[in-house]
Amino acid sequence: MKLLQENRANRGLEFVPGETALLVAHWQNDVIDESRPFGAMFGPQIRKRGTLQRMKAAIEAARRAGVHVVYLNVVLDPLPSEKGIYDPLMIAASRTQSMRKGTRGAAVVDELTPEPGDPIVEHGKSSGFHESNLKSLLDQLGIDTVVIAGLATNIAVEHTLRDAVQHGYRTILIEDCCYSSSPEYHDASVLTMRVLAADVITVDDFIGALEDGSAVPQATAQAEISAG
Repeated sequence: MKLLQENRANRGLEFVPGETALLVAHWQNDVIDESRPFGAMFGPQIRKRGTLQRMKAAIEAARRAGVHVVYLNVVLDPLPSEKGIYDPLMIAASRTQSMRKGTRGAAVVDELTPEPGDPIVEHGKSSGFHESNLKSLLDQLGIDTVVIAGLATNIAVEHTLRDAVQHGYRTILIEDCCYSSSPEYHDASVLTMRVLAADVITVDDFIGALEDGSAVPQATAQAEISAG
């Protein structure tokens, strides 16, 4: 792993807002609401750790800086049959009637409600890229850098991050805007993603980079590339 760490591209925390997308992954009622089966796994610790409040702060900072905010929602339409499915996440969603299209459970939590014009990418698998329009959307927006934050760290976040790396995006993880069902799963996944080429940062790092001048205006960045 040392060999991989020594050969990672390192651009620091300089952002070009117009070429950066914050992927807000799976902040949905069925995932957060403690009265729902998935929410019972994630909700208590998310509330206790203040993860939701940090996610809100990251979104607000992104909007102020001109970073694209893209929501990723698991939406099942129809709910999958268990026949021929070996993904326990999909089986559990089917059995518990979770993340059904058109229900409040599939919608983003009120605290993080999308604004008009925010893209909402619906997908039916763990990765936001799988069987969705996320790749074409990011390319249409001219995105170079994806910043990922959401739930659960070791499932949907890691799946999406791995795919982002494979698609050639510069990939950044906001570690304290993510969580899993336990600290052990979260920490193990973050360690893996750090090796995979993701820069792992905190929400304070992200906000600081956007507010202290490390966010480079798009025109300036393009001029620097042309001059180089």
